[in-house]
Amino acid sequence: MAIEKEIPGFKPLKAFVSGDPSDFAELDRAIRKGNYGPEVQNRFAEIMRRNQEAVEQRSRDFVRSPEEGGAIIREGLQERSAASKEGVQDLYQQAYESPGQFDAQAVRELPGALSGRLEKEGFKMAGEELPEEMKTARQLLSIFGKAADTGTPASTVVPAKAGITSTAKEIPGQASDIPLERLEQARRYAGQLAQAADNNADRAASRQVMRAYDEWFDDALNRELYKGDPKSVEALKRAREAHRERRSTYGQSDRWSESGRKIKDQAGNVIADIIEQDLNPVSVVDNIIGRSQLGMNKSSEAILGRLEKAVGRKSPEWAALQESALHRVFYDPRGRLKSTGEILKAWDGMRKGDAKRWAVRLFGRDQFDNVNRFV
Repeated sequence: MAIEKEIPGFKPLKAFVSGDPSDFAELDRAIRKGNYGPEVQNRFAEIMRRNQEAVEQRSRDFVRSPEEGGAIIREGLQERSAASKEGVQDLYQQAYESPGQFDAQAVRELPGALSGRLEKEGFKMAGEELPEEMKTARQLLSIFGKAADTGTPASTVVPAKAGITSTAKEIPGQASDIPLERLEQARRYAGQLAQAADNNADRAASRQVMRAYDEWFDDALNRELYKGDPKSVEALKRAREAHRERRSTYGQSDRWSESGRKIKDQAGNVIADIIEQDLNPVSVVDNIIGRSQLGMNKSSEAILGRLEKAVGRKSPEWAALQESALHRVFYDPRGRLKSTGEILKAWDGMRKGDAKRWAVRLFGRDQFDNVNRFV
């Protein structure tokens, strides 16, 4: 229970209740019904009114509205993701400085690998074509198909208007071999187009095409089908590792069970949507902690874990999430302070309910205990 030195103006009600949330609820009912008579009822009401004002004033010191908190989280994730992307691109540039090529036979496997992934994921293919509604994914298949075709001029794989210029050195070799940067230029261009998918089916198919390309690329490296300067190979492997780390931090990485059942990466989907879909701030907070019952979603802990990996516990983004969660405890959706009973009920669900482990992970044990004492 709060005491006077913790909350200026707060008068403890220990004379009337034990501190258990059910007692506060009973007190609320007694005051409304007048069970104690008008004089005592009025005294209770005045104490509770002043306490309500004191709690509201004190709570504003450590809560942040979801509008403010969500904006901080969204912008922080977007900035960190962009910095990570730039770092990956720098590593690729190091690989380009020492030229190398992919074996043509390996590259010819690429279109089949992409189509195979789509079919495995349940996307209906009419021959080798996706439905018209998946126009972006169709474009991606076309781009990678051209990149894998040794008979297609490099200039037609990525149009000049895409702004993706080549810095690779010209090297002698078999005409049938495919330079590294030809494929990576295609991937960068495809990545740009994938962001423009305008319906759920197209976005889902486009994501699968991009992931299938990345997996094929890694497999080709592991099979030693990339030929070039050893420094180039090592730089390329570092770039690929950085890319995987970036995807596991800021992207969606679904997995498959041994039986072939897809295990969705709900946490990754939440983080990717915040970064890519530019969600409004309140939606950012809703997607991470929930709308009404905080931390009760089956993916709540996984989402916290992914956010922690992306921003760290000592970051402004993490502090904003903590404050936004407390705002949900103390305030209703209209920004009005809840009644004492409502506050206690909301916190009690996290103090000893199913969401306790989630709340301790969000606040840390010491901060969790501090909030618990305040409430």
